[in-house]
Amino acid sequence: MTYAEFSSAVRLAVWSDGEPENLVTPHKNYVLDALIDLQTKVRCLQQNHVDYLCASSSFYHCGASVFEAPRGFIQSLSTMTPGDRCCVEIPYTPVSKNDMDCMLDAQAAFSFCSTDELHPYDVYLQDGAYVAFPETPLYCMDYVGAGDTSLDKTSRAVEGFFTIDRGQIWVNPRIQSDELVVLKWDGVKRSFADTDTVDEEIWTREVAECVELYVRGKAAAIDDCDYTRSLLFNNENMQRPGQYQIRRADLIHTCEKERRPPQRNYCYDTCRGGGIFLGASSSSSSSSSSGGGGVTQVFFGVGDPNGVQTATRPAIFYTAAGALWYKTGDGTNDTGWELSIAGV
Repeated sequence: MTYAEFSSAVRLAVWSDGEPENLVTPHKNYVLDALIDLQTKVRCLQQNHVDYLCASSSFYHCGASVFEAPRGFIQSLSTMTPGDRCCVEIPYTPVSKNDMDCMLDAQAAFSFCSTDELHPYDVYLQDGAYVAFPETPLYCMDYVGAGDTSLDKTSRAVEGFFTIDRGQIWVNPRIQSDELVVLKWDGVKRSFADTDTVDEEIWTREVAECVELYVRGKAAAIDDCDYTRSLLFNNENMQRPGQYQIRRADLIHTCEKERRPPQRNYCYDTCRGGGIFLGASSSSSSSSSSGGGGVTQVFFGVGDPNGVQTATRPAIFYTAAGALWYKTGDGTNDTGWELSIAGV
């Protein structure tokens, strides 16, 4: 689903009888406001963003393409051409700003940084042969708008590097006029293009319904001047929260619950069969050194071990339901088992 489709679906649900044409732009802004608010509070919505950046949105600086970096954590950067959407992208390797400066200086001087440095791309592979880097990088065109074909290399780079410095992404070699930079990042996305992809595994129907409540509240206050109805949908007063705040709290709770590490699974049957729990050596029992110098017997089974499992103290007995029994009393017998942890 694209962002345009997501926004249209939300607005259609709110204005099922028809949306006033003169209010379409404000209503789109209401949807964006809701998404920004949700992302700042629901951490699960701050992931899997993908931006496609073209050469015309970059600056050219001494052989590199420079883009404004999003306010988030960049997972990866690669390049592709518009016809490559279903093909392999060319990944770029992250480097430090010092490495990037060294490569750019070496390109301008038509030499390598050193034998140990990364390849500075003074040549490019084209039809199985290496061709020299064009003369354009020899001139420092300080932040001149890029995107025209006059800055194109003789061929598209098959490998590249990028770095982040002071809110900017530096890409070397510079991209071609027909290339796209594919930027995958996590964080709060504050602007969406109509063609941006919306991950339906993250932006679920529950999220869309929450956005609808926000839009209804904002439209009631701004479009209709009905503040009483607006507070029904959107009210940050926690003593009388609006429907949007209640649904947002549900999303926060669900997100944090899904982010928790899973509860420990004692894998009773698997460990009993494979003999990997507490040093088990057989399917019926196992032993390990105890703190007191004795030997602890470990058994696995089903139900109450009294009258069933013969053991000598110290010993413990696990059930498939998660219960834990420990052996009391002296001697070797099948009595004296006491329940320590009840199972499910």
